[in-house]
Amino acid sequence: MFFPSLFFIDYVFYIVYNYNRNKNKIMWDDTMDKILSCNNLTKTYGKDGSFYALKNVSMHINKSELLVIVGTSGSGKSTLLNLLSGIDKCSSGAIYFNNKDITKFNEKKMNDYLKNNIGFVYQSYNLINELTVYENILLTCSNKKEIDTLLKKMNLLDKKNAYPKNLSGGEQQRVAIARALSKNFDVLFCDEPTGALDSKNSEHVLSILEQLVRKEGKTIIIVTHNNDICKIADRIYTMKNGQIIDEKVNKTPVAVKEIRW
Repeated sequence: MFFPSLFFIDYVFYIVYNYNRNKNKIMWDDTMDKILSCNNLTKTYGKDGSFYALKNVSMHINKSELLVIVGTSGSGKSTLLNLLSGIDKCSSGAIYFNNKDITKFNEKKMNDYLKNNIGFVYQSYNLINELTVYENILLTCSNKKEIDTLLKKMNLLDKKNAYPKNLSGGEQQRVAIARALSKNFDVLFCDEPTGALDSKNSEHVLSILEQLVRKEGKTIIIVTHNNDICKIADRIYTMKNGQIIDEKVNKTPVAVKEIRW
């Protein structure tokens, strides 16, 4: 007669416990390297679908990776980011997060994905001007102590009660990052996060993103037209005319502080 081992029983209990505790969050399976991927992803516009913003794109993102997608304006990089993050819908193709095709999600499952699994940082910050720094982060985090911890981490605790209009571009972007971090995301999508910043603030913001990957094991995707940012990446995809034309593995990423901006 077969008697299950204590290890087996403990393992089953662990799986059941975590499923019940996180049933609204798509849990990451640590045996897999790829956290997000897409196959033949296409996005068209126009009544007849004749304009291709994205055409048959296949790529992947590894867990705890700093991935950069580079290309000129209109190359399709922001479109790809919006589709992978679930903000926009593709015309055809598949997007897999933890082996689940998010293009098949109903409204509730998609909302859960957006709420629990991803964070987004925009070039334009997307802060609400009528709310203070603290109140902007309160929109995604109800834990007041955690908000203070995040603001301290971003060197913004003294700006807690300030309004966005009274902050520099770099400070506003750090607020946006703090807001994204409050969600405890699996993947952080950054669309031109330094596009509106000077070199000093760009270095500061990129250093924060770099440390999130290197020290905390976060997964971050940065879309940019700045080739210097590619130097800090683990991998780089280059896009042109809605397609990926090159993929490079960077075996020796450079630290942000070592780059001359």
